[in-house]
Amino acid sequence: MIIGNSTRAFYERGLQSMTKVRSDVDKLQQQLATGNRLEKSSDDPIAASRLRTLSRMERLGEVNELKTNRASADLSLADVALQDVSDLLVRVQELSIQAGAESLGDEQRKSIGIEVEEIYKQLVSLANSKDMGGHALFGGETTAEAYGFDGAGNPVYLGDGTAGRLDLGEGQIVDRSLTCPQVFDYEVDGTPVNLLQ
Repeated sequence: MIIGNSTRAFYERGLQSMTKVRSDVDKLQQQLATGNRLEKSSDDPIAASRLRTLSRMERLGEVNELKTNRASADLSLADVALQDVSDLLVRVQELSIQAGAESLGDEQRKSIGIEVEEIYKQLVSLANSKDMGGHALFGGETTAEAYGFDGAGNPVYLGDGTAGRLDLGEGQIVDRSLTCPQVFDYEVDGTPVNLLQ
């Protein structure tokens, strides 16, 4: 039997249609198995572009979250250190009132002096606290200690004058701490005084 051109074309179109349906079914089964609607960008260029944008936003969000966590941790460390400084200063005030009492003997004043020396060491230690990155918490942008000592044993501020800022993203910037001069410097009758000197 001789098949005419129109019959052959009809069968070829049917075969091509069945091949395409089989290919589409295979593609859908692959998408179901992997859970991915897109195997390549050309499957749906608009959806692929949206996925790339979402992926970038997710990475930026992770970076912002890390920065926010660092800022929160640094500020918490600064808060605890400042509370400790405050507690120590209150204790020094109490000791100075006690030392001024006429009824105190030399031994009692000597023990008060020893306690004040220990408090001073604790204040210097707090001034040299480290942040989450291992840098001086109150030293500004310096990576070294905030305070060191000169040849005569006097404390010297080694940090810089900026507290350091952290960019949290989306235009939010926060100071990560204070500098030692902001914490330990004050004025008495117009004269600058540093608690550690």
